[in-house]
Amino acid sequence: EESLVDVASKIGQYWQGHLRALADKHEIIGDIRGRGLLQGVEFVTDRVSRTPAYSQGQQIGRLCLENGLIVSVRRSGSVLRFVPPFTTTEDQMDLAAEILDHAISSVS
Repeated sequence: EESLVDVASKIGQYWQGHLRALADKHEIIGDIRGRGLLQGVEFVTDRVSRTPAYSQGQQIGRLCLENGLIVSVRRSGSVLRFVPPFTTTEDQMDLAAEILDHAISSVS
């Protein structure tokens, strides 16, 4: 009745827009991938060699959690996974992007 597939797609597209803007701003972001609500950000030491940024990713994940953004740290820290609930609002996604941006800026 609530068309959850459409909700997941809408929230995912909105969040991915934020993530792509952050990738344009931060060289440490090597890739954005995902579908619907499940989105991932890969951190690299440089985009040419695509060497994973394990330590930096772990620090970014810790800062996100400390500031209220729940993330799943994957691949020893080089990937953060985001899985927001269906009830997430655009305002909440905006705040999540601000928290992530601040964490990346603090570590980079």
